[in-house]
Amino acid sequence: MKRLWTLALALTLVGCAGTQPGPQWITVETSDRFMDESTCGVTTAAFYSDSRLFTLHYFPYIEKIRGVLLVGMRTRALLSAPVGMVQIQIDQLPAWTISPYETPRKAKVKKPPSWLLSSTGDKQLDELVWQTGVQQRSPFALATGEKAEKILAQLRSGAVLRYQSLRDGSASTPSGEYVLDDSLEKALAKCGIE
Repeated sequence: MKRLWTLALALTLVGCAGTQPGPQWITVETSDRFMDESTCGVTTAAFYSDSRLFTLHYFPYIEKIRGVLLVGMRTRALLSAPVGMVQIQIDQLPAWTISPYETPRKAKVKKPPSWLLSSTGDKQLDELVWQTGVQQRSPFALATGEKAEKILAQLRSGAVLRYQSLRDGSASTPSGEYVLDDSLEKALAKCGIE
């Protein structure tokens, strides 16, 4: 019994040690050897510290790649499940809906696999079906252009980012919120996102 209490105390202390305050927003630097390209993105520290491996959890993500600003949500890298359509809201402002279909692909594959081309017999339709499937399975839902610029401006002046997943046209889990503090501005500056 004494060992059980010691184990419970140790697990409690370990749990507390893992929740020490730190920067809310951090940079994520990636390198793609095939495209010979390095990128710098901004997300929350929870992306790396969240221990729920088998629970679908969303994280805000901001990146500028080849001069294009991308703002939205992503799922964990270890278990990159498709994001689907999401809504984000900064403070009490109107919510933004972001679809994976508006997320640009980092690399476009020249053509679909040959086994797919005989699915319908129509080459254009086969390619459209293939591209749609690729976008549906994306672990990102990111806005671009003017929409991304407006969302980023709200993030910079806001206090809280709320999000929810939209599945089958209705709000469902996961949902949550992230604090918008000065670590966001520091991470953006480190990535050169103005």
